[in-house]
Amino acid sequence: PDPAESTTHAFGKMKLLLTLLTVASAAAFAPKALPRASFNRAVTPRAVPVALVDVAAGAAAAAVLSSQPMDTSMLSNMANVPMMVSATKYETKEGIYGEYQVEVKEQAVDDARSTFKSAKATKKGKNKYVAVLGVLLVGSFLIPMLQYFWYVRED
Repeated sequence: PDPAESTTHAFGKMKLLLTLLTVASAAAFAPKALPRASFNRAVTPRAVPVALVDVAAGAAAAAVLSSQPMDTSMLSNMANVPMMVSATKYETKEGIYGEYQVEVKEQAVDDARSTFKSAKATKKGKNKYVAVLGVLLVGSFLIPMLQYFWYVRED
């Protein structure tokens, strides 16, 4: 056997293996069909060719992307692309250790508007809570006493 022929034969096998791996990897990332209305639907003869076309299309896309050289000339132009920077305001303050700058931001957490009820509305609802508190206080004394007398009573 000629060594050049066996090397060519080995490269042919490697090409075939690489092609099969490309198709298999494309099949792994092929989009899955959405579930149909019926869950007990058997695989129809029409569904098999559609799935094979999806796999073939994925394999073709993977082969084209892997065989084309990458154009890196556009990467150097990315340094010149202007970036959107928001206009920030700084305020200079003086502290114990010297001057420093602080970014001035809008105050979004604390709301200084008064949201309290008026004095009239507060007095109007006060009686309701006094009654509830009175019932709970009396109940907290009476219920244990009644339980105690019920337990110690003589039959």
